[in-house]
Amino acid sequence: MALPCHATSSPDSLQIYIDKYDYVGARNFANRFCEKAWRNKEYLSYTKCLIAHAEMYVLVNDPEASHKLLFEGLRKVEQANLLVPQVMIRNRIGAIFAKSESYRASMKYMRSAWQLSLQTHNDSLISRCEQSIFYSYLMMHVRDSSKYFSDRIYKYAKKTKDNSEFHRAHTNICAYYFEFEEYDIGKKYLDSSVYYANRTANPQIIEDASMNAAAFYVKPFKNYAAAKKIYDKYFQDHASDTTSSAMANFYHTYSEILEKTGHPDEAITYLNKAIAIKEKAYAADRDRLVWNIESKYKIKKIEDGFAKKNKIMLIILAVLILTLILFYFYMQNTRLKQKNKLQLLQNETQQQILGATLDGQETERHKIAGVLHDNISAMLSSASLQLSAFSAGNPDKSAGVSKVREIIGMAHETVRELSHELVPVLLSKFGLAYAVNDLSERNSTDTLSIKAQMAQEAQKRFDAEFEMKVFFITSELINNVVKHSKATEAFVKIGADEGQLSVVISDNGNGFSSDTSSDGFGLTQIKARVAAMKGKINIDSKPGAGTSIHISLPIPLAPLS
Repeated sequence: MALPCHATSSPDSLQIYIDKYDYVGARNFANRFCEKAWRNKEYLSYTKCLIAHAEMYVLVNDPEASHKLLFEGLRKVEQANLLVPQVMIRNRIGAIFAKSESYRASMKYMRSAWQLSLQTHNDSLISRCEQSIFYSYLMMHVRDSSKYFSDRIYKYAKKTKDNSEFHRAHTNICAYYFEFEEYDIGKKYLDSSVYYANRTANPQIIEDASMNAAAFYVKPFKNYAAAKKIYDKYFQDHASDTTSSAMANFYHTYSEILEKTGHPDEAITYLNKAIAIKEKAYAADRDRLVWNIESKYKIKKIEDGFAKKNKIMLIILAVLILTLILFYFYMQNTRLKQKNKLQLLQNETQQQILGATLDGQETERHKIAGVLHDNISAMLSSASLQLSAFSAGNPDKSAGVSKVREIIGMAHETVRELSHELVPVLLSKFGLAYAVNDLSERNSTDTLSIKAQMAQEAQKRFDAEFEMKVFFITSELINNVVKHSKATEAFVKIGADEGQLSVVISDNGNGFSSDTSSDGFGLTQIKARVAAMKGKINIDSKPGAGTSIHISLPIPLAPLS
């Protein structure tokens, strides 16, 4: 079915609300725009706005609402037999599943989008669908299917003879060979992707290709001199950018390059820059949370005599949360400055910094969850009671009061969901053993069985902070088994004896060389966390012989009964 032209007003206006963290305004705008676009049969604009609206819910960590919105839209476009919108929505559903690493569900919708796109004979749309499928197969480490779709994307590039498409195709093939550790072949496609990027004369594409090459020069090629030249040029071209999160990551990598090329003092300087930017990024994330909550209340300003009281409550709430956040980051900043005086480039010190950061993240989860549950929820409940009292005394204004009560209910539910996401409910209510059993069951699949065994002594409650740390260590190890081991069977055993808690995770997967000196970032985090808890970790693994990881941690005194 042919699509009419785009709507006169652009769905991109939705981004203005999102950039201001006005999610209530964004929701209202999206609803109005989608309704109008559908009524005017401007189906492509309807679909773009629907997808942007769904992405907004992903930003506020509400994937359930995002999926609900997309599935409702998919049902509408299917009933209207609109082919291109079906392709766009299905592909986006698959992408959201992929973000949560639900690759089976992701592949189901991406492949259905691709099959429908073939009926459109729109080469660009087909290629975009194939790009999504290629990336998911690559993340799943499925070699044959990854190669098949990378070849199809390359054929499209040859057909278009467009340098940007050649750049994308060669980048895909490079990623494919690097994923399967065929670095010499991948290097050729890495160089050709940079070549085609330069031919596009597009500064952004050229820059992205160069920085991509620099990353691979660092790992796996360890050509630090070549990587340094690229980073030096990038810093020269972006001298005014000293605060973005991307620049923080570049500074961090650049500090490693400087260390490897014999510039330790400069390495420390750039590492400090990276840490400083990341501190500001954490503060920005907290500010976004504050604005997200505050936006739920702004609608109340249009109501009657409660406008002034609502404004005062919002100011007090914002000041309270901002004060707590600023105090927390002031303490974090003080600790980081003290640690930065030590020898940051030595391995032991790096583990201490990483361990402190991880502890800070757990403390942050508890603090924010506590503020949301104990303070904000109580204030919302109080506001609701005040409204009830006002409604009883002013029956002529009950319609307006009902609207305010509905808004407060929505805000209360959002706060509750955020609190539960920050601290796992099963862990806080029932303890470590129950939470690990549930974690094992949720990660088991048709091809991987994960069984949890809890000793009797390990089934009692421990210190809440200790339980949280052990749970996240176990979660990360199980995640490694699911993503990398290709195992069919895994065991999680937790025991407690003589003041020590033992965690053993084993699998029958492909294993790896435990003698290697370069651990992945996830394993480095686990080692740092165990070291910070004054525990011990032993890794027993060989290629083709599975993996067994033994962790022993001292149990804090006076466990909860």
